[in-house]
Amino acid sequence: MQLQIGIDGMHCASCSANVENSLKALNGVSSAHVNLALEEALVEYDERKLKQELIFKSITDLGFSVRDSVHQDEDEQISKMHLAFRRMTISWILTGLVMILMIPHMFFGGKIFGHMTDAWLMFAFSLIAMLFPARHVYVSAFRSIKGGAANMDVLIALGTISSLAVSPLSLVIQEISAHDFAGIAAMIISFHLTGRYLESRARGKASEAIRKLISLGAKTAILMVDGAQQEVPIHRIKSGDIFVVKPGAKVPTDGVIISGTSSLDESIATGESMPVTRTQGDVVLGATINLDGSFRARATKVGKETFLAQVIKMVSDAQHSKCLSSFWRIG
Repeated sequence: MQLQIGIDGMHCASCSANVENSLKALNGVSSAHVNLALEEALVEYDERKLKQELIFKSITDLGFSVRDSVHQDEDEQISKMHLAFRRMTISWILTGLVMILMIPHMFFGGKIFGHMTDAWLMFAFSLIAMLFPARHVYVSAFRSIKGGAANMDVLIALGTISSLAVSPLSLVIQEISAHDFAGIAAMIISFHLTGRYLESRARGKASEAIRKLISLGAKTAILMVDGAQQEVPIHRIKSGDIFVVKPGAKVPTDGVIISGTSSLDESIATGESMPVTRTQGDVVLGATINLDGSFRARATKVGKETFLAQVIKMVSDAQHSKCLSSFWRIG
């Protein structure tokens, strides 16, 4: 059985490698491929030996979370990108204040408020950057260590905490200069959050093709229920249901026309811009557009069996290939 899983929280090649190795180690898994760009995993397993709950648990035990839906919608992706931008902006504002305090000491040997006062102000600004815009980095690092696998956030946490610890240590060890290291933590965090923002933008482009394909499908369908027409969400259609397609509407799912004649735009399937005439006994494909006339059809394929769903799966499988994953890691 094949299972596609959406995973949140992966930020580096080490994260995806840890998830992939954990999945492959499960008894019953024949293959597992994790795509960092799409934040998804494709797992083939024997459902007689392994339950889905154990697959999900192996991912959450590493400190990551499993999404309810495999593909992120556009609003969710935009929201994540805006959040990453806000975190980056706040961090750079704090880093700018640190640099204002640091530059006079580095290049002119001077100070603004006093040697120790400047150092403790830099300590405060760095601490604020770590506790607020970058708090998720330390949460991720803790979960990663708890799961027994280090990721990039662990390195960032070690570097920034070590830098920040210089100021308190300078109170007891006179040879240590707090001014030299107190502001480095804020800079490390800012560069890291800038990378996270660029990563969020790149992921949006990587999943754009799938999101566009998903948007082509109809959202609702008009079903014949007890002789009356009833509009229902697309997921409620079952094989064998009779649906009605009116002029200008999208065909909700794959089926066979049982009455009526119409011209359909099937360019999504054939690439041909000229409309084709479909009548009783002809097959219609979901997501194609009914240009004129109306007809009734019996659903033959629904959900993951439809033509559009198969196209989406092919694109997703191609993006899960090792070649693309390797390209993403190199890029």
